[in-house]
Amino acid sequence: YHLRSTVTIGYVAADAGAGVEKVFCKVNEGTEYECPGGSWTLNVTEGPYALTVRAVDKVGRTSAPVTATFIVDLNDPMTFLDASPRAEDTADGLY
Repeated sequence: YHLRSTVTIGYVAADAGAGVEKVFCKVNEGTEYECPGGSWTLNVTEGPYALTVRAVDKVGRTSAPVTATFIVDLNDPMTFLDASPRAEDTADGLY
């Protein structure tokens, strides 16, 4: 669970052979886009998220996508108190 409206995700893409050309990111089932720089900052709202990253090396080979999931919970917990007297406590009409 994440408790803030901004999330920063760090990632690393490496290729010992040709080297990494590009890194692509995607939020949930949205459009994939290039996200260079090693980190990714998102403004988020309440709910579940899946962040997916994949790399393409300089000769065009693509890595398997890697996904991180989390839930954003921005709501405070609620408490309730039932202050009604029990029937046996009010038999005389007083409480």
